[in-house]
Amino acid sequence: MIQVTMMAINFIQLNKRADLGTSKDGRNPNTGNILKVFNKQFSRFCAVRTRTMNQTYQLTNFNMQDTVDLVFRHDPLIQSLLKIQLDGIVYDIVSISPDESFNLDPYDIVTVRKNTQIGSAG
Repeated sequence: MIQVTMMAINFIQLNKRADLGTSKDGRNPNTGNILKVFNKQFSRFCAVRTRTMNQTYQLTNFNMQDTVDLVFRHDPLIQSLLKIQLDGIVYDIVSISPDESFNLDPYDIVTVRKNTQIGSAG
């Protein structure tokens, strides 16, 4: 069983801007072929969460070693059907661990995996 512990997050650590959206059909401008492209719907700041070595070893047993954890301020708009584009790479959401506590600043851990189906139309 994987134990997830929430580390203390300061809002200043949310230093990456992630675009959230869906995929849609687009055209490759060079060949005219139809391909899936990212369709941005909104943006949020996030932080990339570093895993301990123990967590990394545990994830290997669940075939999740190629995933990345992102930390967002709690937001009900972030749902598992969305895609996340960060630093030009599109990711699928694997799981969301929402913080539904009564903390003043709740944060959600969103586990993502690189999407290989969505290309760039431009």
